[in-house]
Amino acid sequence: ASIGCMATAASRRLRPYKLNRWILLLPRRNFREFYDDISTFSQKKMSTADVNRRIFEGEFYCFPRNKKLGFTANQLDVNRPVEDRWSAYRLGGAMIFNDRLHFNSSHPLYGLINDFPGGHLFTAVDGHAGHTCAHAVNLLHPDYLAAAMLPHHLIPAVLANLEDVAASHSYTPPAIQVCELSQPYLTDSTAIMTTSPEPLQAAAGNGEVVKGEEEAAVEEDVNTAFLHGNQASNWRLCGQWGGLDAQVNQRRSANIRRLLHERLKAGEGKDESAGDCVMHANGNIYDREGFLISEGSELPAANPEGSQMDCTTLSTATTVASILRRGMTRLDSDIITDGIPDTTQGLNKSLLRIVLSGCVATSVYIPNSQDVVYVAQVGDCGAVLGRYLGDLTPEAPPTALFPTPPTKSFPTAFKRNQWSAEFLVRSHTAHNAADVGRLQAQHPIHEADLLISEDRLLGELMPLRAFGDIRYKLPASTLKNIARLLGMPPNYPVCPRFYHSPPYLVPTPQVVCRKLTPGRDRFIVLATDGLWDMLSPEEAVQVVAQHLIDYKGVRLSVTCIGVGSCFNSPPFSLPSIPPPMRLLPRGSRCYPKTRIVFCRQAC
Repeated sequence: ASIGCMATAASRRLRPYKLNRWILLLPRRNFREFYDDISTFSQKKMSTADVNRRIFEGEFYCFPRNKKLGFTANQLDVNRPVEDRWSAYRLGGAMIFNDRLHFNSSHPLYGLINDFPGGHLFTAVDGHAGHTCAHAVNLLHPDYLAAAMLPHHLIPAVLANLEDVAASHSYTPPAIQVCELSQPYLTDSTAIMTTSPEPLQAAAGNGEVVKGEEEAAVEEDVNTAFLHGNQASNWRLCGQWGGLDAQVNQRRSANIRRLLHERLKAGEGKDESAGDCVMHANGNIYDREGFLISEGSELPAANPEGSQMDCTTLSTATTVASILRRGMTRLDSDIITDGIPDTTQGLNKSLLRIVLSGCVATSVYIPNSQDVVYVAQVGDCGAVLGRYLGDLTPEAPPTALFPTPPTKSFPTAFKRNQWSAEFLVRSHTAHNAADVGRLQAQHPIHEADLLISEDRLLGELMPLRAFGDIRYKLPASTLKNIARLLGMPPNYPVCPRFYHSPPYLVPTPQVVCRKLTPGRDRFIVLATDGLWDMLSPEEAVQVVAQHLIDYKGVRLSVTCIGVGSCFNSPPFSLPSIPPPMRLLPRGSRCYPKTRIVFCRQAC
């Protein structure tokens, strides 16, 4: 009888409504750990082979030979459809014209990149309320930033080339997959899309890939396509998600040309700095909202005398930060303008669908000089800089032949206290007091207590900055007109509560510029919020560093799986480790939005 009473009492204590009340009191991370513990009793367990297969389905890596910069990326597809995206692009002088995939003499920038320094652009995009906005922003933003960075004296030639392209193309496949002002990193012959959990060949000590049969086959056939939905799409140009809709791509081409026309009309020098980012009297650089971009002590005021390569100065950092902010803001403005119905074109659901959903994004831009890194963040993705704090003493004493001997290029043993992590830009959420203050300053004082409710914008949206999401940007009358055209009932709640002085949501990124120290700053971990909910920046950096040192892999795919501390239990799959070491805990659960885009600077 006593046992029966105990069982009855236990069942009452575990009634769903009482359990839910208790779970609500737990932090998000503890809730996931608790839920994983109780769910393993009823959830079907995945085998190690199935887990590895899921992890490797979305892995890419690219380490170009004889280059200092490379990346590896992984995405665990859990949502259907997947709302997250990532991209890696070359801009300007970083582009390579190799007569493959449209990057030849017919390209609008062919023969002009020597006057366009450019750089490397890596982006992680996190969509919400659908995938359409994330997909569009992921494919549109490189050309917008390239158009905004283009030197003024090159605009007439590039504009003429773009006009010729627009006149000759009908914007049907494969024309919709052509990047006009930027080059996807995946077009490089060393870029690999991994679909098998078996590890590829290891890397040589100099970072070059030791090619196997699979890599050779990929390099021979750079036009390898795969089936995406009902459409064959080349992953080297558009990633694994396919290209843009023909109507969206046609509007993109027109918008890019209009942007260049406006820059040309404004005149040289007048469009480069619109006062959006300024140098303060204390020497620091701030944006219009008062956020710090770079400290004056980090960057020189001018190029040092005798320097063979142009370095990033305070003036350059101010200009580039303004360009990044202006380019991202212009992108959002154009997709909203195209999506809103007007009297001439009526309702276009393909364009409207993009701005009815939304996305946040974090972009890492590394100029060709590779002496600084710019991070442009909109929302709650994040970028973490992994810095080595260990010994960098020269490997040998100076000699007449080598007056400055090389330093130790990389540690041979992993030690946790030799690595530090810097979260470059704080997430734009209700937990960011500075961004909440920025939001309150942009609205009447009587709305201050209504803007944030339950840690969400107007009680609904988690990020305070985002692309798309016209529900938080347009006037109420415009939103009601769109709802009427879509056939929604008159009493449909088109606007959020307390919607008095839109826009409440802005797409303007917060930009941070950091000087890179050779030998110290080793890599950047770029991921959506799903990773940072499960790992601290310090844990992520230590996992990456340990992987690079202990396993010397040419690629990194770190997907957060399982529960508990990452050093007390094995919740990670490190694909470069031999298969017997990739065992995962039984009953491991996969959480959505966990992706790392990893950039390595081999000094």
